Amino acid sequence: MNESCSASLSCTLGEAIADDLRNRILAHELAAGSVVDAARWARHYGVEKVRVLEAFKLLAREHLLTSQGAGETRVPTPSDEELRAAAALRAVLRSDAGGKVPPPPGSWQETVLSLVERRLRLGAQITGPSTGQAG
Repeated sequence: MNESCSASLSCTLGEAIADDLRNRILAHELAAGSVVDAARWARHYGVEKVRVLEAFKLLAREHLLTSQGAGETRVPTPSDEELRAAAALRAVLRSDAGGKVPPPPGSWQETVLSLVERRLRLGAQITGPSTGQAG
C-alpha cells in the first residue's frame, strides 16, 4: 500500500492521483455516498481517464471507493456496525503497548491500524468527529 506518494519520487501518475483523492476523501472534501466521476477527475488533473481509473482501483483496495452497477464509483458510507467493529479493532491494536507505543513501521499491525483509522475518519463525517462511532 502506498501511504503517501508525495514522499516518494518513484510513484506513478495513478498513485499520485490516488494520493490526492485519498487526502480529499479523508478530509471529507468528497462526502460519503457521493459519486466520483472518472471523466471529471481526468479533466481536473489534465490526464487520460485511464490514469484516474488506476487511482480508483488503488483506492478501492483501501476501501475508500466502491464500484456500483453501470460503472458508478462512490465514496462508501460505512455502516454503524462497521464503525463499531473498526473502533473495537483499533482499541485492540492500540492495547498491545497500552496505547503508548505505535506499531512497528512496516508491520502488519501498522497496516491494519492505518486502514482502521481511515475507515473511522470516513465514518466521522456521518457521525461527527468526536468519537468516530455511530450512535
